[in-house]
Amino acid sequence: MENWLKKRVLLSPNKIAIQAGNTKLTFKEVSDRVAVLTARLANKSRKGMRVALLTNNTIDGYLMILSLQQLGCEIVFLNKRLSHEELQYQLEDAAVSLLIYDESL
Repeated sequence: MENWLKKRVLLSPNKIAIQAGNTKLTFKEVSDRVAVLTARLANKSRKGMRVALLTNNTIDGYLMILSLQQLGCEIVFLNKRLSHEELQYQLEDAAVSLLIYDESL
């Protein structure tokens, strides 16, 4: 898959990419934040690794998705409404190697 984010940064770095509430991020800002997250995750994950993600629908959650995609990880999205037992089953059934979660959940 072509890296659309890098392409958008080259074509329109200062255009708004994401807006949530009063927060607005340009494509350049999104790219910079994704680069930082990707660097942090690089030693914990690898291409093809299954990573579970349990997060609210926030800008930070979206940036995490983009970072995991940059690394070539397979993302297993978890539903915060599931019980502990249901989440445990999904983690085991999907053979997840890493769980990333929002501490506010």
